[in-house]
Amino acid sequence: MKYQIIIFILFLFMLNACSPKRSAIPANAIPTLTLQQEKTLTYEFMNIPKASPKILLSLERYPCFGKCPVYKITFFEDGVVHYEGKRNVDLRGVHNTEISKTALYDLLQYAANINYSNLGNVYPQSGKIIMDVPLTITYVQYGAEINQIENHHNAPVNLIKFEEHIELLIDNLNWEIVN
Repeated sequence: MKYQIIIFILFLFMLNACSPKRSAIPANAIPTLTLQQEKTLTYEFMNIPKASPKILLSLERYPCFGKCPVYKITFFEDGVVHYEGKRNVDLRGVHNTEISKTALYDLLQYAANINYSNLGNVYPQSGKIIMDVPLTITYVQYGAEINQIENHHNAPVNLIKFEEHIELLIDNLNWEIVN
């Protein structure tokens, strides 16, 4: 009986706590801002951090049976280049650098020249993928158009040359290690 009373009291307490409480707020109780407070508020909104820059291009190499390089390189719209070397690469760890807008545009133009957006999304297109061969995934966003290609093997030569072109940049940039 003692427990039933305690449970009943708890039930009443929870019922009361969960019920909506309505109270009218008088119109004169609504706070207003002074001119100085408005200026401060405007300044605070102006200092809201910008959204992260979007990724325009990336290349990622995955492991295979053997000593395939494993890394990812990502190019952002503001010129920042992010690299993460994982295995079987000379440059290991996380590194950043910057490239010019012109160099970034040249990479995107290279993709446009090989008609990247009209290439298949997966190679081989037959779907018969040989396991344990290197996988390379490239990603390109040019304007509103976004494309990603998985190259397991048997990709067109122009796609392979595009991947190699991006890869050459790794050796020719001044990387700074990220802690």
